[in-house]
Amino acid sequence: MTFADIDDVMPWIELAHDVEQDLDAEHKYQPRCFKCHFLHEACPKGGKYILVYREPCARFYSFFKFYQGKYFNHGEVTLDEFVKYRISLKSNYFTHLLSWWPKRNDSNVLFLLYENMLEDLESTVRAVASFMNIDDEARISNAVKMSTFDFMKQYQDKFATSRVSRYRNKACGIPEEIVCDHVVTGSATKGRDMMEECTKQALQKRWNETIAKETGFQDYNEFREAFKKDKQS
Repeated sequence: MTFADIDDVMPWIELAHDVEQDLDAEHKYQPRCFKCHFLHEACPKGGKYILVYREPCARFYSFFKFYQGKYFNHGEVTLDEFVKYRISLKSNYFTHLLSWWPKRNDSNVLFLLYENMLEDLESTVRAVASFMNIDDEARISNAVKMSTFDFMKQYQDKFATSRVSRYRNKACGIPEEIVCDHVVTGSATKGRDMMEECTKQALQKRWNETIAKETGFQDYNEFREAFKKDKQS
């Protein structure tokens, strides 16, 4: 891997201005790839889209750890405070999922679940390669190897979004030398295990008010099973 930080080769659209990245600049690698968290209606059109979702508690715990040490210092905000604030916003995990769910079978959309990626990494990488019209077996095999937790942990400095840290630390009052570790456990369940019951209940309540109301899926497990059957049909 010749890049210093993953954000250098896969720009983050929402933060490009903050970190002085030109989204129109020529990319070193093809096809050009960007990452974002836009709802479907706000996402730039004309490309292909890979969506990845995971169990809400695990996702919000991961989100909290991503922000901690980057946007606020350790101990300044509790996980419960963070979750309840984030789910109160107009754009959040639940509204994002609802905006993309109807598009899941569109030809330019690849809809993935994190838990399935962990269970069968190679099949996931092959699905992404096919979606991107890549049929080079050597590149695919290498991508499988470089997508494992052990490999990413070995080269975790390249996945630390240090470019964002360099620009955001000063603005957020974080020591300049702090760079977060984003390759932590590779677990699909640790976030839920680490979360207080009241926080889990707040997330389930929000699920009931949004996902369950619109789709009928009573929880993430039911949603995951429905998605599995949907892909098999």
